[in-house]
Amino acid sequence: MKAPRTPRASAYRIPREYQGAEENNSNEHIREEADTLDTEIFQSKRATFSREDVEKKRENFRRAQKKKRLFIFLGAIAFVFLVLLGFWVLYFSSVFQFSIQNATVEIQGEKTIHSEDVMSSLSAVHETPLMRINKDELTENIQKSVPRLVDVTVERDFPHGLIVKARERTVIAFYEQNSEYKGVDSEGVSFTVDAEETYGKIRIEGSVDFLNSQGLHNIFDIYSDLPQEIHDTVKEIQMTQSGRLIFLLSDSRSIYWGDFTKKTEKIQILNLLKDEKGPLIDVSYPKKPVVGPSVSSK
Repeated sequence: MKAPRTPRASAYRIPREYQGAEENNSNEHIREEADTLDTEIFQSKRATFSREDVEKKRENFRRAQKKKRLFIFLGAIAFVFLVLLGFWVLYFSSVFQFSIQNATVEIQGEKTIHSEDVMSSLSAVHETPLMRINKDELTENIQKSVPRLVDVTVERDFPHGLIVKARERTVIAFYEQNSEYKGVDSEGVSFTVDAEETYGKIRIEGSVDFLNSQGLHNIFDIYSDLPQEIHDTVKEIQMTQSGRLIFLLSDSRSIYWGDFTKKTEKIQILNLLKDEKGPLIDVSYPKKPVVGPSVSSK
């Protein structure tokens, strides 16, 4: 006899359109629980900071900002004070004051100028703070008091000194004026010299009206551009009352230059006539140069 069959449990399927709704309800429930948990955590943390704590933190922050601003203010005051103090020390105190005993004078050249000749100019700034000494003005004063010096420079030598460097002008010519010998360098600058320094130098004779600074400059501007064969044999330069220039050479020839005009044209003609053996070469009128007998005819 067969056992009776146990009836199967009827399989119930949820319709597909209801499955999505059930899942959505489940997800919505999870989100609600999460939001509730977040709210509880936030409120529990918030509960740990009382109003007194917040005010205390704000007060500490304000105090820190005040201290910071105070430090910045005090630092600025200290910086300004140090700048003013440094300015006073450099420009008004005796800490860096010039003392003439600490001056150094270096002169290149023939050694006819001594450091004592420069000290008179330096004495004017004795006990003056180094930073208040006008170096350009002091340089000009030195050159005026000692005209023979050129390329003068003045340097500060802290804490109390000055260094003066200069070069002596070289005498290439001379003339006499008021019983004194005046040396002249290649730039036409004149200065007083001893008689011994005139030996072997070019002698300048002529009208004192043209032997001023500009006249001497014009003469030696021409002299420096003469052809080398003539330049090296000039022994005397004459300046006539009418302002005419004559070069006397060691080989007994004479160059009649005339006035100071048309230098370039005269140099060109002189280059062509420099080997002429006549006693006079006249280039005063470059378009009509003359090789003549003597200067006396002029």
